[in-house]
Amino acid sequence: MPLIGRVGRRNVRVRLLIAGIYALLIGGGLTMVYPFLLMLSGSTKTAVDARENRIVPAFLTSEVMLYRKHVEALFNEQLDVMRASYDIDTITFEALTLPDSPVPEPALSFWRRFVESGNLPPKAWTIGYVHAPVSRNAPRELRAFKAWLQESYGPDIASVNRMLETDFVGWNALYVIPEDWVSRRQPLQQSPLQRAFEAFKQTRPAIVRTVFSVEGAYRRQFLSAIYGRDIDAYNRAHGTTHADYREVRFAADYPADASPLVREDWERFVRDGLNLYWIRFDPAAAPAYRQMLQVKYGTLATLNEKYGTRWREWDEVPLPLQAPAEGLALTDWEAFLVGWQDADTG
Repeated sequence: MPLIGRVGRRNVRVRLLIAGIYALLIGGGLTMVYPFLLMLSGSTKTAVDARENRIVPAFLTSEVMLYRKHVEALFNEQLDVMRASYDIDTITFEALTLPDSPVPEPALSFWRRFVESGNLPPKAWTIGYVHAPVSRNAPRELRAFKAWLQESYGPDIASVNRMLETDFVGWNALYVIPEDWVSRRQPLQQSPLQRAFEAFKQTRPAIVRTVFSVEGAYRRQFLSAIYGRDIDAYNRAHGTTHADYREVRFAADYPADASPLVREDWERFVRDGLNLYWIRFDPAAAPAYRQMLQVKYGTLATLNEKYGTRWREWDEVPLPLQAPAEGLALTDWEAFLVGWQDADTG
């Protein structure tokens, strides 16, 4: 039985009451729709647009915001790596702007052909859309990596844990931290999971690759940390007139003819900061290397026992021109690089 009869509904006051009730219901419905739309929009947010509070995400209407979100994801939300690779001084992803002018087409075409030729070794680059430590999303390439692991090792996470020596409780818990082959923090010795990721990334398209820049890291991570982001302090210390850090060159070989401070900067970066993968020794350093081993191990017999070798004379002990992959030889090689000193003679 209706609360208001047909006769009562004809009354103006009753009609106004019913209209008011409907208006309240519609208004309440709209107030629920707006937060729901904000929630949907928020599901697309990352750190670069977290402050935005819009129903329509800004990256759908702004090319600049779309560029920022792409670069943020491409560099796995790692600002330092982006600054080194692009050789720019941007302090946040939010401050990124579109490039002032496009790269000339001949140079761009040459670079694309070079990247796609496969001549870049795997440790010269990595891929983006894999890691999201700030926004904690599930990036596209991470999902692709999980699918690749399932295809390679089976759908059971236990088989992946067994083969890759990991202990993930489930597929949702599986993650991988992209390599940074410029920083010394990245060890040469890779875990089975890291080797699997290196194999996976070589199957991905070039558009998700980011190429490491040793020179960019020297400028934007090392020099700017010592002298500040402004080039003026560097100029005062070195007696130079550079307009920007981009004018500061990083020599591929030891800059013997440079000023003492430039040589000091170069040595500190190579000895302490640069990843071992990029460093090569001059064969002329072999006698000093053998001297270090003699002091550390005492006898050649002890060295042979530790290294699993059969050298008969100290002169037979070679200096690895590049870092050994693992083990005690790698530890000794790095110690020699950092600057070994005889504890007895100083």
